[in-house]
Amino acid sequence: MFLVRLVKLSNPSDNRRYVLINEETQSPCLYPLLYTMSKLRLKSLSTQQSNLNSLKFWYDFWMEKFNENFCLSFYKSNYDAKIFFEEIDSFFIYLENSRKHDDNLIRVKNHIKINYNTISKKIQDTTKYLIFLIDNFSWKVADNNIVKHNSVKRALLILNNKSAQYNKINSRNSNTNQFKSLTEYMQDSFYEIILPSTPTRSNPKNVFKDNATQFRNFLIARLLINYGLRASELLLLSLKSIKPNVNSSSKSLVICDTQDTKDYRSPKPNIKNEQSNRTLQLSQDDDKLISYYVNNYRSKNAKSDLLFLSSQYPFSPLSYSSINKMFNVLDKQFKKLYPDYYDSKYTDSIDKLSAHTCRHTWATLTLKYAYITAVNNLSSQEAAMSQAVESLKKAGGWSSNSLMVSRYADRYLSARANTINISRIINHGNVV
Repeated sequence: MFLVRLVKLSNPSDNRRYVLINEETQSPCLYPLLYTMSKLRLKSLSTQQSNLNSLKFWYDFWMEKFNENFCLSFYKSNYDAKIFFEEIDSFFIYLENSRKHDDNLIRVKNHIKINYNTISKKIQDTTKYLIFLIDNFSWKVADNNIVKHNSVKRALLILNNKSAQYNKINSRNSNTNQFKSLTEYMQDSFYEIILPSTPTRSNPKNVFKDNATQFRNFLIARLLINYGLRASELLLLSLKSIKPNVNSSSKSLVICDTQDTKDYRSPKPNIKNEQSNRTLQLSQDDDKLISYYVNNYRSKNAKSDLLFLSSQYPFSPLSYSSINKMFNVLDKQFKKLYPDYYDSKYTDSIDKLSAHTCRHTWATLTLKYAYITAVNNLSSQEAAMSQAVESLKKAGGWSSNSLMVSRYADRYLSARANTINISRIINHGNVV
C-alpha cells in the first residue's frame, strides 16, 4: 500500500531524502512529505527512515480499516483531529497483531514474543506526526472559533496522554535488570564460539560451515567490539576505507558515507550523524586480519568494492538482514553453551547477543580503560571521568552533548558506583 523510498533532490549539497510513497500512484504522500521537509530534513537518513517506517504502518492501518488514504481523510474532515486521536489504541492493537486489522480483536495480556519497545517507538513517532498536523493545520481552522479551539486543545491533550501511556509500556517491558554489554569473561567466551577453524585446529563451537564465512564473521565481530562500530558503519566499509598514515606504518579505518548511488541494499546503510564521520586507527593485528581476509577469502570477482560480501555468487554486499541473521545464529549458540549468561537471576546477565551488544561492550571496556588512564594523570576523579567520557564520545561518533554514553557504558558505571559505595561502607560506615 505504502512504502518508504530514498529519493534524490535537485540540490547537490543536500540531495537525498526518505519519503513516504503511495504505491498505487507512485507519488509522495502530501502531509508526510511536508513533515519530512519541516521536521526531519536535518535528521540523519537512518532517523528519517525509522520515522517514516512508523508512518507507513499508520497509513497501512488507516487504509486497511477505512479503505482511504489518511491524507485524504484528514483533508476531507477539514483538519479535524477527532478523526485520528480515537484510533491510536486501535493502531496499537494492529501493531500488536502483526499489522492485521480486526475490530473484534483484543489481547488480554502481553505476548512474550512481541517487542513492545518497538511498538511503543512506532506509537511515539506517529503521535509526533499527528501533533505536527494539529499544530500546522487544525489550529488554523480553529481560529476565532471557541468550540473548535477547545476541540483542538482536547485533541492535543489526548495525544500527549496517549504518548505518555505507550511510553510507559516501553519502560515496563524493557528489561532494566539485564545489561546490554558483555563482561570481559563473556567476551572471552564469545571469541571461543566465533574463532575460525584452521587447517591444524578445528573449532567445534563455531557453527558456521566453511572457512571463508567463519573468518569473515570473526573479523566482523572483532571490528564491532574493538572499534564500537554501528552496524550501518560496518556495512559501509569498503576497500578504500583502510588508509595508511603518512608518518607511521599504521593504518586507519575511515568511517563515512559512500554516497554510492548504485547501492541497492534495502534499507540502505547510512551514517547516523555528522559526528559519525571519523577516523579510527587500526591495531596492527586487525590490519593484518583485514588484509588476510581480502587476499584469501573476499572474492576477486566481486563487482562491489564494499569490504564485507556474501561468500556465494554473485558476492553481494552484506545487508542489515545478513548481520541480523549472523548474530541470531551466534546468539542461539552462545545461549546453548553458556545459559547462565542469560539467566536473569544473575545481576550481570545479558538479554541477547547482537551487533549492538558489541558496541555496548566496546563502550564499557573503552570507558573503563580511558578512566583508569586519565585518573593516573589527573588529581580529580571527576575530571578523569569527564575526560574519559569525552574521549569515548569522540571515538564512538556521539555529539558533545549526547547523553548516550551513560546508556552504552552502564555496566562499568554501575560497577564503579558499587565499588565506591562498598568502599564508603568499609571505610566510613557506622559500626553497629
